[in-house]
Amino acid sequence: MSETPDLSLVIVNFNSAHFVERLVESIRAQDWAVDGRPGRLEMIVIDNASKGEDAAELEAMQADDLHVVVNTVNTGYGQAILQLDTKSTE
Repeated sequence: MSETPDLSLVIVNFNSAHFVERLVESIRAQDWAVDGRPGRLEMIVIDNASKGEDAAELEAMQADDLHVVVNTVNTGYGQAILQLDTKSTE
């Protein structure tokens, strides 16, 4: 994302990529504004060592507004959220 986002959303996933895909579609369909202009949004999806094809499905969704981090070990929800210090845009 070239401009600093107005809002960063963090989504922690574990074996539920199909729900995350629908969530991302829903978020992208929303119109919202900041100071009279369209809001800039970034989404960070952290896959917490899901089994199966979740990581690949999520990585296929990556775009300018969506970044995927794949953990090789399930760190738990709290630790996954703490990864934001190094992943979100300042």
